[in-house]
Amino acid sequence: MATYNFSVLGMIQIDASGRCWIEPYDLAATNDIFRHPIIRLKDPASGNQHGFYGTFWVPNNYVSSPVIVPIWTATATSGNCRMNFAYRAIGGDNTESLDQSSLQESVSVTDAAPGAAHRRMTPPISLTAGNFAAQDTIEYYFSRFDDSGVDTMAADMLLHDLIFQYADT
Repeated sequence: MATYNFSVLGMIQIDASGRCWIEPYDLAATNDIFRHPIIRLKDPASGNQHGFYGTFWVPNNYVSSPVIVPIWTATATSGNCRMNFAYRAIGGDNTESLDQSSLQESVSVTDAAPGAAHRRMTPPISLTAGNFAAQDTIEYYFSRFDDSGVDTMAADMLLHDLIFQYADT
């Protein structure tokens, strides 16, 4: 069995909260020379969330073990950052509607702030294997989410990538 990874940040739409946007990383980092885009997610107020919407396609060789891995950092070195991945899988050919009003699953992870500013963080968010099948279209909302005061990091989350990881046969 092999493990595969790919970025799911291809086509995204920032939500309307005004607390999430795309910018070059060199605006946040003093030594970055590559100017790659990041997604900045502001500190959410208690009980709130903000983030972005996206879609991706499940590859033909998908078998099991779906995981979403946010690759993120911050300038803060204390507190916790709470992330949420809500999604729906749509499959088949002329069998399921892409126009649905509910999600299939919503999964959260809390990760401690980096030990030093701008260190790479990679907390896995395990998803339910039975919800995925090869060739499914996945619609998702990734957010920074403060449910019950869990997000205590008083700084912006700087998201570099969002990876879909899975296993094949």
